[in-house]
Amino acid sequence: MERSKITKYLKTYKKRTTPYRNQLDFQLAICYTLLGEYDQAQRLYENNFLDMFASPKLWKKSGQPYWLIDICVLSGRLDLLADVKSELNDYKSDKLGNSPAALYANAMTDLLLSSKSDISISIFGLLKDPRIKICIALGEALNSIIANNQPAFESALINLLEVHEGQATRGSLRSTPEGWLCMSAMSLAYVAQLHNFQVKVVNDYLNLGYLEFLLLRGKPTKH
Repeated sequence: MERSKITKYLKTYKKRTTPYRNQLDFQLAICYTLLGEYDQAQRLYENNFLDMFASPKLWKKSGQPYWLIDICVLSGRLDLLADVKSELNDYKSDKLGNSPAALYANAMTDLLLSSKSDISISIFGLLKDPRIKICIALGEALNSIIANNQPAFESALINLLEVHEGQATRGSLRSTPEGWLCMSAMSLAYVAQLHNFQVKVVNDYLNLGYLEFLLLRGKPTKH
């Protein structure tokens, strides 16, 4: 991503005055991540994540629960995973509560909480339709972490990034910072490193420098 494009976005960004307040400011955090300004990025991720618990909840209204877990990871606030799990449990009663996005969010949260209660069901749901490439990549990445299979994880991560590239260059994410960085790939790579994987995938949509920044702050306690 060209630095000039990122800085232009930052200059033209207007603070939202909607009831959602700062619930989309993770897009600013992505910009600072890509610029290497990791302290600023982390603060924005954290503020954004905390705002996501306030009503009205944009992630819930828009059917994007993966925002909740991915931004939790990128904010470094894994101490609030139990709150994320509570939100996701409540979301299951929603008509979108069993969507692929919800299955991924639940599986990631259960993995971080070291809970095996629902994770296999969520992963099975992701893997059941081979036509949905992003779900297959997410499910295989999660499975490989559980199986402690680093080569399989890297293969799944590459597949996920390839799907994201299509969305970022030709699909719905092409005009937003959410397309410039694959947050789910970032989250999965971070969790893999917590499980002592060596993530060596080099990709424009994966910023390993920011993940190293989070890890250097100390491995969080998993609850």
